[in-house]
Amino acid sequence: MNVRRLLAKLVVALGCFFNATCDGTPPIEHPQSAEQAISPLVKAKVAELEKATTLTHWALYTEQTAPANYQSIHRKADVFQVGTFDEVRAYYHGLDAWHDEAENVDTPAGCVNEAVAPDGRLCPSVVLPGTSVPIEVGHELITLFNTPAAGEVMCQAAPKLSFVYRYKGVPVGELSLDLNCPRWSASPGSEKPYPSAKVREQLVHICHRAGLFWCSDNDPDSQQMWSVWRQKNMEELPAPLNHPTHDKRRKTAPLPVAPTTALSNLTVREQTLLCAWNMQHVGLSRAPGRDHAGLVMPGSTTPLRGGALGLAECVEKFPKCTQTLGEIAACQEAAQKGDLWFVLPNNAGCKPMLDCRWGFQSEK
Repeated sequence: MNVRRLLAKLVVALGCFFNATCDGTPPIEHPQSAEQAISPLVKAKVAELEKATTLTHWALYTEQTAPANYQSIHRKADVFQVGTFDEVRAYYHGLDAWHDEAENVDTPAGCVNEAVAPDGRLCPSVVLPGTSVPIEVGHELITLFNTPAAGEVMCQAAPKLSFVYRYKGVPVGELSLDLNCPRWSASPGSEKPYPSAKVREQLVHICHRAGLFWCSDNDPDSQQMWSVWRQKNMEELPAPLNHPTHDKRRKTAPLPVAPTTALSNLTVREQTLLCAWNMQHVGLSRAPGRDHAGLVMPGSTTPLRGGALGLAECVEKFPKCTQTLGEIAACQEAAQKGDLWFVLPNNAGCKPMLDCRWGFQSEK
């Protein structure tokens, strides 16, 4: 991955996910008060956004069967043509902390910014159950995509919304949009800029007509949606765990596996869910795997650094402790907040659990 693409993806992932804007402007905050009630529309949007950020609504959490007679749709083509289709369904992509191939939950399934996996199942980050879209809208999208585009747009798309075309239950094509970066991609087909600003407006209109809750970050309702979501789901990291570049993290959500389960008795699927859950909760910083990634902790003589492991490596290295998830939960949370080695006095009781925490890379 070249440097420009890497930096562009990081800007899209962290800027859009945590600031709700992609044009460099500060996020619009909407502090709640008795004088400022949240509209029913925004409440509905927030409820849908909760699904898109909750693992139990992702395809990762659902057992899927690969469709019979599926033929790969991921191939280059001059135009977007899907042949006969009898269903179009819109899916949001689950919003994890990083949105990059090396750390994204989709990587082990062979998905890279796609909704349909190589075997025809939905990629793990796709939010279920999706929304049925009228067939005529599917045709309209094909026509718009095949409109010649002029010029180039310097941004790296990270799809947030995909339209999957099926015939008799089998995927025959997909069209993916970023919602912020004015580029889109089709399979079979290619990635390219929107033909014009007018087409971008038409896509937003189509999105609303299809009954989808999030069509652009430029409208005030979506900006308030993100603001309400952040107030509810993000928390400040206390000193000395905070840092100017990573001072927030996702508040602890319920474990995706029963807390009475011993770490030594987890299935691979359960380990996968727990690793993805952990990635969501590590304090906001640069994505794991990059130079000096993770949180900087005060050590004895040198700084201690750590971050979340990518999904595949996390599963491979998952500990086999006899303790239950419930017994280690508080210590796992302490590690997620930045004290991976339990060096702070209030976390000293977690030191016996040091080898039982999962999903972290570290260096001293």
